[in-house]
Amino acid sequence: MFYVWDVEGVQKPFEPKSIKRSYRVEQVDAAKGVGAVGEQLTREQRLAAAYQDSAQAAQPRKKALVAGDIMSSSVFTISADVSLDEAQHIFSEKRFRHIPVAATSGSLVGILSDRILFKELSSGTDRSTPVGNIMTNSVITAQRNTEIRDIAKVMFDERIGAMPIVNDQGQLEGIITRSDILRAVVNRAPLEMWI
Repeated sequence: MFYVWDVEGVQKPFEPKSIKRSYRVEQVDAAKGVGAVGEQLTREQRLAAAYQDSAQAAQPRKKALVAGDIMSSSVFTISADVSLDEAQHIFSEKRFRHIPVAATSGSLVGILSDRILFKELSSGTDRSTPVGNIMTNSVITAQRNTEIRDIAKVMFDERIGAMPIVNDQGQLEGIITRSDILRAVVNRAPLEMWI
């Protein structure tokens, strides 16, 4: 069972979807909030419709065993000469936690995390400094046929949040993050664990 602790130190049972979070306000398509006869749909009606749409679009489930099964293959990269200021804007706009740094040839040369960027900016590093000066340049990578459990172990042991996936020539093919692994665990049950 999960519990929620409030600001006064009171423990309450956790109820899914009960935590209020503030997100950036997105523009709403007015047509999606209007019923067939022009009346406004309630929040519950809109959520039910969205749920039905997603259930209909769901793909048949399959086993996820290797990196190629869960990696994000459309990878956003930056070059090493991008400034810290530009990188901060990209992190903020795209809501990434890690961005691979690639050469013009497409080969991986480093990775930049939002944590490292924040640390550098808060310590007073010049915002025009290129990310190549602060990026992690010893990047652990895997290939698309590497087992997810092996990737998860390395990520846990090395305390890294993302692992780029490269081909035999070292070209970036995808990336796996902690979130990708958790999403696979949540969406691809049954879950069997051994200790």
